[in-house]
Amino acid sequence: MLDVSEATLQSVNLSVNKPSIPAGIETLVSVRGTYTNGVTDDIDIELEHIKAEYQDVTGVTGVIIKKDGSGNVLFSSKKPGNIILTYENGAISQKISVKVTDAVVQAIKLAWVDQNEQTTDSYIVGLSKKIQATAKFSDESSSIVTSQVFWNTSDNIEVVRTNSKDLDQRYIKFKDYGPAFVKVGWKEIESDEFIFDISDAEIEALVIDIDKVKLSQGSRTKFSVTATYNNKKKSDVTSLVGWRYQEQDWNKIINIEDGYIYALKKGKGEVEISAALNNFESESIKLEVADKELKKIFFKNSDIKIPSGITTKIPVSGIYTDDSVGYVEDVIFVIENNGDSINVTEQNNSYLTATGEGEFSLLAKLKSNQHVATERIMVSVDQASNLLLFVDETPMLVGQKRKIETLVGFKNSSYMHKVHFSKALMSVTGCKDNDCIEFNDLTQQLIAKKPGEFEITYCYEKMDGLCASRIVKIESSVVLPAMENPYPYQMVIDKGNSVVATDINSTHEVKEFNNSQKYKLRLHHKNFEINNEADNIRIKSVKFQGQSTLNINGLAYIKLPCNISPDIENRECNSDDTLSFGPATIGNKVYFLFEVEQDVYDNQFSTISGSGEKKTLTTYFVEKFDIKKLSTGGSTGGSTGGSTGGFNPDCVSDDQCGFPFPCCNL
Repeated sequence: MLDVSEATLQSVNLSVNKPSIPAGIETLVSVRGTYTNGVTDDIDIELEHIKAEYQDVTGVTGVIIKKDGSGNVLFSSKKPGNIILTYENGAISQKISVKVTDAVVQAIKLAWVDQNEQTTDSYIVGLSKKIQATAKFSDESSSIVTSQVFWNTSDNIEVVRTNSKDLDQRYIKFKDYGPAFVKVGWKEIESDEFIFDISDAEIEALVIDIDKVKLSQGSRTKFSVTATYNNKKKSDVTSLVGWRYQEQDWNKIINIEDGYIYALKKGKGEVEISAALNNFESESIKLEVADKELKKIFFKNSDIKIPSGITTKIPVSGIYTDDSVGYVEDVIFVIENNGDSINVTEQNNSYLTATGEGEFSLLAKLKSNQHVATERIMVSVDQASNLLLFVDETPMLVGQKRKIETLVGFKNSSYMHKVHFSKALMSVTGCKDNDCIEFNDLTQQLIAKKPGEFEITYCYEKMDGLCASRIVKIESSVVLPAMENPYPYQMVIDKGNSVVATDINSTHEVKEFNNSQKYKLRLHHKNFEINNEADNIRIKSVKFQGQSTLNINGLAYIKLPCNISPDIENRECNSDDTLSFGPATIGNKVYFLFEVEQDVYDNQFSTISGSGEKKTLTTYFVEKFDIKKLSTGGSTGGSTGGSTGGFNPDCVSDDQCGFPFPCCNL
């Protein structure tokens, strides 16, 4: 038995029913969470935690994320493209790519879901059958579109939905005998009519089959109802029948829903129920709802061996009046026959500590002194012979954190006990300065400090020679420090990262722009240049602040280099991928805002190898430049030219005189 702390959410799996969908078609979005105890379950999604954006274009709308009447999250896009769908809730996040194609509907077909029931004599008044609609698209693909089509039916059938999560199926309920039809439509496309005859066969018997008739408060039991007809057919009518309760309204003790009978937590007593369909009623069945009480407590493991000196949890389970089984926390231990060789100290909540070697007898009782059946077991105490060290061995980046755990127990046994990891008992091999890996005792996390491959060895202090080792690889980090409020006028600039402008003639880095001279603009991170060719780091966009003041009467201009970002809208490019400013910009300041994305794997809360979540960090780098008049002694390289004599048509006023522009009135 692996005893770990209370389970917390470790990772999520974001998914859609149709990873490649035509434009306009909806798909179900779901999120399943995996917890530290290994359990995986669905997570209720709030719309505020889901967002979508087109991967290849900006400023394009058309993505629709909504909830239907049953609380399901649906995704669709009016326009084709690659779309990044993101789930983010606190520290937990995941992104997936969904491809939306430009395929259009060419045909729609209806079909029964249960192929083995497609016989003429199975269409009986009061029954229903599952049906679905499938669309064929221009790219030869097909998709189930049951939830999106318009339904057209004859009066003697009804289209119903019984399962809130089942978007792809509907039920056709047969209301009256005779000819029937159903067809569906999508925009201008219609399916062929589905024509069939509904039989007027009559019910001869309704039989209720219930797993348990004695329930405790808050529990449930599964049931089914089978109908037998005078044409000798039998059908499962669980989802079709109505119910009659022989109980007082003020003493309602059960609910019946989705194939289960639920015993209410606040009610108790007896109730008789019967099922009814097509004016036929089944025989009644008596149900009893009582307080949920323990009948017996027992030890889940009958042969327990615990390590000496380690506080250990001894799991105690209970059997309740509804025959359910669960853990029981409200217990105390009675320790017997421990002799002189063992000292046992009881802790709270099923924990105890034993020192020495030998055996003792253990009895569990309820703290409330409620009398229930129990049992005694023999517990052996010995020196631990096995130590397990858990840490994800996938490479870390400098600055990243990672969970580490220590389990102590016995070889060839699954019964291990979690102990607190101590920095004093950890040694690191392969690090000269002994500061390559730090450890936070409070969070039980390793912190990567320097690149390299290191071996962590941990020796448990109470057992000589009980050690375990793990290899941790740390890679150089290019993690960009995120700025909380990335707006230019705050001028928050990381010293190791900078926006650099270069005079194209001299490749000299400059902090000021000369009017009408050409410059190259790029982003440096520490000792390398960031471009859009790297797999895990890329420039998403470049913006400049102050365009409204620079654009005076349409005379000012700014040209962003083509190689900076392909996503900038309405940009102009000089033929040589350079940046320049018009004469009306003299005396202004321009702020460049680089938006940089980097992919990292965050597994700081996990010890499971390969469990890291891929995250995208967005960082902004800001730099300010002044724009000044080009002096007559300045470089002529990259100038837009102009005669030193005559009238300059770009000149606004005489105070803008200067090479290469002459004064306006010369």
